[in-house]
Amino acid sequence: MKTLEESIAIAMDSTDVAIVPFLPYILQDFWEIGTSSEIVIDFVKKYCANVETRRATSVQILDLGCGKGAVSVKLATALKCKCFGIDGIPEFIDTAKEKALEYGVDTFCRFEVGDIREKIRESGKFDVIILGAVGQVFGNFYTTLTAFSEHLTPEGIIIIDDAYIDYASTFQHPSILQRHEFLKQIGQAEMELIDEKTGGVADSEKEFENLQKRCRELIAKYPEKASLFEKYIKNQATEYDVLENKVICSTMVLKRICSMNFKLRPFKNSDLPSLVKYANNYNVARFMTNQFPYPYSEDDGRKFISSVCDSNPVKVFAIEVNSEAVGSIGIFPQSDIHEKNAEMGYWLAEPFWGNSIITRAIGQIVDYGFKTFDITTIFSRPFSINLASKRVLEKAGFVLEARLKNAIYKNGNYMDELIYAKRRDDNG
Repeated sequence: MKTLEESIAIAMDSTDVAIVPFLPYILQDFWEIGTSSEIVIDFVKKYCANVETRRATSVQILDLGCGKGAVSVKLATALKCKCFGIDGIPEFIDTAKEKALEYGVDTFCRFEVGDIREKIRESGKFDVIILGAVGQVFGNFYTTLTAFSEHLTPEGIIIIDDAYIDYASTFQHPSILQRHEFLKQIGQAEMELIDEKTGGVADSEKEFENLQKRCRELIAKYPEKASLFEKYIKNQATEYDVLENKVICSTMVLKRICSMNFKLRPFKNSDLPSLVKYANNYNVARFMTNQFPYPYSEDDGRKFISSVCDSNPVKVFAIEVNSEAVGSIGIFPQSDIHEKNAEMGYWLAEPFWGNSIITRAIGQIVDYGFKTFDITTIFSRPFSINLASKRVLEKAGFVLEARLKNAIYKNGNYMDELIYAKRRDDNG
């Protein structure tokens, strides 16, 4: 495991621990370091139940790698919640305490110097855990999230401020993951991405100017260490370019996967009542092709069940929850020159959204498809506006391979069609 100094240096985009003692001077012009407090406040309001109506002491927030305490202090000011911030740089913690006093929230904020990898073991349960640009603390995001999720309350969330590489990019970085790998590790930790806000670094030019100015002052004061500060300036220039032009900066909200039992099985005639009950929903039909009618009648249900029941091997499965058919998922091998491909389609009844059923059902149907059919690729074609469908495909390891502009026309509107795919070789 890396030393605390090594971890701090990496979090501050350096490879040389010799820079760590000088960071308080170099970053003296910054209060907010990385994470946007406004975005975090909005997410806490949205996902921490009744945060604005509960007693202040009941909402507990853990701010790991809190820097100078800007996020915690502003959270406490806006929401009167209890915030506990930890950082490895003593001078940063001193500033955090001063700011808490200045803002009149010192009774809501507690700050300590320490290694967050050790401090977390001593901590209790929190409604919100914030990882503000501290990276993969325990080696990768899977181990990091697994360690921290143990300290969440049942409905708790983790807010991560980090970056990832977009699917279409060929850029590589030693500490920044491709989006699909990021989502894979989140899923392995039995968590899911429920929201995110992307964007570049605010006032990056001004930030870099201030940082460069302070490094120049240190070069004048410590000429024998000029190479250390010049290297840091160069590293920072590279990192600012990466964050602005090469990767996607994102503040993400994660929560534990809430599992609901389900099973996939062939449709049967007795599924008609539940099929009609759940399929007759505009919020389901709006993201389906016109072969999925709305309103959805009993006659529509009979025709559908009749069309899928005789297939051997089975291509379309009912998603069963509590003995009811609450959705459907299917795998459809193609023909002619596309015979090595199969299309996947699915829908789920609205009352069962948000329980990771489709993500897990996709995993099962993909395994089934590759084992049953002589295919090398499974693809799916969600509407570009169907954010939930895109998210579950990404969680299931599918990669966005194409966007067809205005290829869909439904309900009087043009939309892009996306093509996500997963290959047999990638289905580990």
